[in-house]
Amino acid sequence: MSRLRRLKKLRRKNRIKATACGLALALAIGSVQGLGTYALFTDVEDVSSNLAISTGDVDVEVNDGIDFIDVQPQDNIEVPFVITNKGTLNQNVSLKLDISTGIIKYLTYGIIFSNDNITRNGEILYNGSDLLVLSPGETINGSIQIAVGNMSSEIQKELYGKVQDIELSIKSTQINKDNTLVNNGFYDVEIQRSTIMIGEENVIYGDAVKVTPANGYNEDSTVSLKVSNTTNYSGLESVIDNIENVDRKNIEITSKKGAFKNTNSFDIGGQWYTFYDKVDTRLIGNGFGQGNDISVKLKYNDGSYKIYNFDFKVKDIVNGNRLLAVKVTLEQDAMYLIDEDIDKPSESEIVSISNEKVEVSSESEIVNTSNEKVEVPSQSQIVELPKVEEVEISTESNLIEQSKEEIQVVLPNQTDIIAEKRE
Repeated sequence: MSRLRRLKKLRRKNRIKATACGLALALAIGSVQGLGTYALFTDVEDVSSNLAISTGDVDVEVNDGIDFIDVQPQDNIEVPFVITNKGTLNQNVSLKLDISTGIIKYLTYGIIFSNDNITRNGEILYNGSDLLVLSPGETINGSIQIAVGNMSSEIQKELYGKVQDIELSIKSTQINKDNTLVNNGFYDVEIQRSTIMIGEENVIYGDAVKVTPANGYNEDSTVSLKVSNTTNYSGLESVIDNIENVDRKNIEITSKKGAFKNTNSFDIGGQWYTFYDKVDTRLIGNGFGQGNDISVKLKYNDGSYKIYNFDFKVKDIVNGNRLLAVKVTLEQDAMYLIDEDIDKPSESEIVSISNEKVEVSSESEIVNTSNEKVEVPSQSQIVELPKVEEVEISTESNLIEQSKEEIQVVLPNQTDIIAEKRE
């Protein structure tokens, strides 16, 4: 058989095989359709009848926190939050607040919401008595309110400069179609981180310090210090004692340096103490103790006075504007004013008076006086007696001997009395 015939015969056999395979496959498909569909692999899973099964995701977002520095006792700070459902499923939100143990015992804090109907039961949020449902794109607005309590000078020095964390954890959880939580369902967690740093003692800053230009000046040349506290910061009442009783018409600048060397006016208005007109704030640096300070004598209505030093530094620069902080230090505390019109004892007179008060009669003088009362002295003897006592003060041993001699002289013995009677 020739080679060509052998190739034709092989090709014919292959064609028959392919046709047979095609017919078999067609018959198999037809049989399956006739019998109905049947899954080769099967599984059974019990699913809660109220589970909201849908394609989508759970995603929550919260705004950034705030870093608070130079915080002082009695300050009130606020951390706002905006929680947004960024997913495609309805969500419930729970909140957990964590604060560093180093500072938490000196704080009073809480979470408030702009919607008064939102409440917390444990960590889970509710809308009235119902579970809070946050639909896709909806937000929750609120804030963390923190009040810094009083602390001793030692505690403030210990906490100064240390970063204390405030963490608000937001957990967004998938809910069922009947608005109940899904156990072991989808969830997402975000954390808003803020910090608190306690500042140096007796420093005020922020809204309590205002820098503005005076009339006719291009540069900032007026520095005002707020008297009472603002929403977030303490004012001068936190560092100046009994400020409400200061005589505002009787104030004296006692010393001035640096940026304040040409400042001659210090005025007290209703809510501000203001250094006017010639404050060159361009000289103020970013630290205390750089020679940009001014001292003021504050006189009180009761006649006393206190001298306070105000030391300034630049805390921050925002849009080219200098934001200042001021450290207030008590330099002198006087019980009364030194006034030429008021007669007050001199130092030598005070010493003399105190010496006279310290001088007390000795025991020998007291005993001597009691002995002298046994024999009534004449008026001349009374006058002369103090002169003798001032020259020589008898010791206790001498005193006792003298007493015995006087008794022997003044009182006769028994034999003398009997002899007298016989005569």
